[in-house]
Amino acid sequence: MSESDRTIIATLAAGRIPQQVPADCELTAELQALTVQLEEIRRFALGLASGDLSLSVGREVRGPVIGSLKALQASLRHLTWQAQRIAEGDLSQRVDFMGDFAAAFNRMVEQLAERRRLEDRLRQAQKLEAVGQLAAGLAHEINTPAQFVSDNLRFLIEVIHDLFALLSTYRHGVAELASAPGFAATIEKLTEAEEAADITFIEEEAMNACTSALDGVERIASIVGAMKDFAVPDQRGKAPADLNRALQATLTVALEKYRDVAEVLTDFGELPLVSCHVGDLNQAFLQLILNAAQAIRDAAPSGSGKGLITVRTRAEPGVVRVEISDTGVGIPQDICDRILEPFFTTREVGSGSGLGLAIARSIVVDKHKGELSLESVVGTGTTLTLSIPVG
Repeated sequence: MSESDRTIIATLAAGRIPQQVPADCELTAELQALTVQLEEIRRFALGLASGDLSLSVGREVRGPVIGSLKALQASLRHLTWQAQRIAEGDLSQRVDFMGDFAAAFNRMVEQLAERRRLEDRLRQAQKLEAVGQLAAGLAHEINTPAQFVSDNLRFLIEVIHDLFALLSTYRHGVAELASAPGFAATIEKLTEAEEAADITFIEEEAMNACTSALDGVERIASIVGAMKDFAVPDQRGKAPADLNRALQATLTVALEKYRDVAEVLTDFGELPLVSCHVGDLNQAFLQLILNAAQAIRDAAPSGSGKGLITVRTRAEPGVVRVEISDTGVGIPQDICDRILEPFFTTREVGSGSGLGLAIARSIVVDKHKGELSLESVVGTGTTLTLSIPVG
């Protein structure tokens, strides 16, 4: 081995790449090939260190070092692509290699996903609050003209009653004049006028029409009152509330959703005032009643009769217990443990959110530190029990 060969090998052993290989070296071809490969590896490694993931090396450059660098480049490219997807809103990305960096990356993705879920919930809460305020305002505006109509109908009922009493007096007078001479023509005209006006029909139906109209207006007032109670604006702090009244308001508001499929039986016990966010509890009650109606609808074909929704309240030491039962399709045992989980649903796309139980659980358990449990038998029905602390 010549001195030039020893010098070149010593340079390579020291970690430096010789600028050129003398032509008189015995290992000229091998050293030149090794020098080219080392230079390619050095250029590739420096590019990775500077963040340039677009570099490539020729196929003639081989070996475990360049293989590891190429694998690192592929991992960095994939990680960069994942970061771009996350920046675009796709929070399903995870890295599958081990290490502190991977754990931190995956933890960051989970935190971003949780933040998005919180933002979605906040937006939904803001929408519900806006809808509640709008409903409360509309209820107030509807209530005023409804009160006018109700007062005027009561006045008309009194006036009609007095007019018919006066008409009865006139009829007695006409009957007495019938035997007196000179009034025959007048009495005949009065009789013809009464028959033409169909006074008998008016007397029978006018009072019924006014009474029916008054019943309708009073029902409007009842619905408006229920809307005002149901759409109570959200409060920062808890306030005392009558849960029996809240449940009755919710049943009135949801009447359109269940009256074709179910009868409702209420068994309200005497309850203390409960310190709570009553607007949120109204939402929980509504979700459970809608779920009960849907379960009954799923259990029976159209026209086969109505099911039964039972709403029962009881006061127990320190808590108020609310039970909502239905005679619906029931919940299979294999999903009973999951039915209260957030985002779990058995509904098909386009048939509602299917998240009523999860929403109710969030309100009762997370926000009010209460309990929500269920008992269900497939084909028989479901009973949900809410335990809400009183104070």
